[in-house]
Amino acid sequence: GEAKVESGGEENARISGECTRLLASIAALEAALAVAKTELASSEEAVGQVQKTAAELKVTIADLSNELQEALDGAEKQEAELLGRVDEEAGRAAALEKSVGMVQEELEGARKLLEKEGLTVADLEKRLRQATHDKDAALIEVDHKVVEIKAVQSDAKQAETAHAE
Repeated sequence: GEAKVESGGEENARISGECTRLLASIAALEAALAVAKTELASSEEAVGQVQKTAAELKVTIADLSNELQEALDGAEKQEAELLGRVDEEAGRAAALEKSVGMVQEELEGARKLLEKEGLTVADLEKRLRQATHDKDAALIEVDHKVVEIKAVQSDAKQAETAHAE
């Protein structure tokens, strides 16, 4: 019976040691669980911050997208206006080129006529001065005639007034 008691005591000591070891393991697991719960709460908070930041970024991206679209629309409108102005200016340039061509043709014709007539630029300048002088003389003569006509009209009115009296 004594061997059985000792064997029972050893068994109790072994079980008691096992229980102590298991209790220590449970305590360590509970401590690890508490740390894990703290880390989880911290991670959940971080996830919340990330989600909040992501939502803010989505709003910012939408705002920037709208601004970009407005800028693109404005740029397209401005481009269309500029292209219209370029077309207008191209039309004006073409018209000017045509006018320059016509003037050049007229100058060439005048040059050929001058050569044919044997006239020089000096001859033309002399003729222009003479024509200007003749025009001025004619204007002076017209002014004299106007003065004479007014004098005759005045005399006629005086004669009419004297006759009426």
